Amino acid sequence: SLNKENKIKVHVVKAGTRHRNVREEVNLPVDAQGHFTFTPTAAGFYLLIVEKSQTISQPADVDVKHHSLYATLEVFPE
Repeated sequence: SLNKENKIKVHVVKAGTRHRNVREEVNLPVDAQGHFTFTPTAAGFYLLIVEKSQTISQPADVDVKHHSLYATLEVFPE
């Protein structure tokens, strides 16, 4: 199972709220295959953040590797 071993986290933040006290952020569930689903509630821009942590077998110079992906999504009104 990809997600169990690699600890994948997915967040979506609505535009204009990332640096606010009240962020419109949604933490999305990720299944064992690493898949997730996002259904926007309104038109506009969204920031998609995917983070993965992977434990490294020892001996190594680090304990955990971190990978991040940032993407901007634009949702148009119907």
